[in-house]
Amino acid sequence: MGTSAWGTDAIREPTLAGGWFVSPDPSVRADFEQRYQQTYGAAPTRLASLSYDAVALAASLSRQGGANGLTRGAIENSEGFAGSDGLFRFHSDGAIERGMAILEVRPNQVVPIDPAPRRFPAARS
Repeated sequence: MGTSAWGTDAIREPTLAGGWFVSPDPSVRADFEQRYQQTYGAAPTRLASLSYDAVALAASLSRQGGANGLTRGAIENSEGFAGSDGLFRFHSDGAIERGMAILEVRPNQVVPIDPAPRRFPAARS
């Protein structure tokens, strides 16, 4: 078992074959990377998606609620938000929850074995 730091580079290390790791939804991330590449002519850093999501969330909440859209209650929406790395939501204790996929390293490929959720289950307490 590994971390999302393994990424697609894990296929270059034969000893990781059969290993599992969590990762944002690869298809959602690929869409973000393609749009970023087309816009800026370079591949995005890992921080680019977090920055993008922060600004997109603020813009969306402001669009929906005007000057009062950025409230704690709006940010802690239990349904979460669709971000450039997939689903995420904030909890009242400040923790963030992400909808992650489980991927398996196989020879020359990384394969999703459990896809990232499209919706969150009911909020935890």
